Amino acid sequence: MKSWKTKLFGDNNLNFYGWIIAGVIVCAGSLFVAITALLRKDTNMMLLALYSVLIGMFCLQLQNYHSRVADKIDKQSDAD
Repeated sequence: MKSWKTKLFGDNNLNFYGWIIAGVIVCAGSLFVAITALLRKDTNMMLLALYSVLIGMFCLQLQNYHSRVADKIDKQSDAD
């Protein structure tokens, strides 16, 4: 049985399409900051562009981790 954890954090359409949209936003935002940094020759903004991509990747992996943990918790609670 799926509990609220699996419905919220699990593999579902909302998370699938949500992360596609979030990925496009992160990539577009990072590209904008990187181009701005190159035009201004600003090192701090280039680091900000890299940081935004890394944070996007971290958030995606965190969602994936929560999905797997929620699934295991639901399986354990069903077995008990």
